[in-house]
Amino acid sequence: MFGDDVWREGGQAEAIRLAELLEAPVFASRQIFVNFPNRHPLFCGNYPISKDFEKVTGLQPDVLFLVGCQGVHGAVTEPSVLQIGPNPILMGRHYPLDVAVQCDTRGTLAALCEALKKRPGAEGWAKQRAKVRAFAKTLIEREEKLVREHSHDAIIHPAVLGAQLAAAVWPPVDPYELGHQEAIQWLRSWLSTDEGLQASKLLREGVKAQIQQHIQALQIEAQMKAMIAMAGQPPMPTPDQGGQATGPGGGRDGSTGKKKKSRDGKKAQARANMKAPQTNDTTPTKRPEPRPQPQA
Repeated sequence: MFGDDVWREGGQAEAIRLAELLEAPVFASRQIFVNFPNRHPLFCGNYPISKDFEKVTGLQPDVLFLVGCQGVHGAVTEPSVLQIGPNPILMGRHYPLDVAVQCDTRGTLAALCEALKKRPGAEGWAKQRAKVRAFAKTLIEREEKLVREHSHDAIIHPAVLGAQLAAAVWPPVDPYELGHQEAIQWLRSWLSTDEGLQASKLLREGVKAQIQQHIQALQIEAQMKAMIAMAGQPPMPTPDQGGQATGPGGGRDGSTGKKKKSRDGKKAQARANMKAPQTNDTTPTKRPEPRPQPQA
C-alpha cells in the first residue's frame, strides 16, 4: 500500500517497479494523491481487501506493507504489518507494527528494488501470483461496464464523470489525426522547461510515453501515404500478359530499339531463304559478250 509521501517525494516510478518485481497486489486507503495508478494490472482496489480477491486469486494476504501511508481505514487483520516513511508520528498509532522504519521513501524503494533483483527465485513470484492480474482486470472491466450502462443517464453518474475527466486530462493518441509532429515538438520542448525539469519522474515518463505514441502515429501515417501512392501507379505488366519491362527509350535497357528491329529483319530474311524452293537445273548460264573496244 502506497501513501501520499510517495507522491510528495516523486517515488511513483519506484513504487510501480517494486510492485512488479514482487508481483504483489496493491491496495489504496486514506490517500489524497494518486500514488499508484489505479488502472495498473496489479492494482486491486481499496483496503480492506474484498472477499472477491480471495475467491479469484486463491491467496490469503499474510503481510501488509505500508509505504509512506498515514494509516488505513478499518481494522488491520494481516498477521504481519510493516511500515516505512519519513514521519514516525504516523507509525503504529492505531495498530501494532512488526517493523517500523523512518527513512527517505523514494530512496528506500529504489534500494529495495535493487536488492530484490539479486535475490534467487524472484522469477517464480509471477507464476505463483498470476491470478492477481486476473482480479485487477475484472475491476477495470467492471468499471468500464458501469460507464457504458450509465453513459446516457439524465443525471451524470460518478463513473461516467470520472471517465470523462480521465480522458480530458490524459487523452489517448489517435493515429489517424493530424498534428503529430507539432505535438512531439511541443512535448519535447516542455521536458526542457523549468516546469518539466522539476516535474516528478512518473510525469516525465508519461510525457515520454506520449511522444512515443505520436512517433508511432507518424509511422502509421507514412505507411498510409506509401500505400496511397502505390495505388495511384499503373499496374506493371506480368510475364503471363506477354509484357516485358522497358526502359525510357522503349528497349529493355533504355535503347531506342533500332538495333532490335534490324536483328529481327535479318532473322526473318534468313527464314525466308531457307523456305525458298531449290532447282536441279545444271545448265550453265550464258554470259554476256564483251563489247568491242575501239581501235586507234
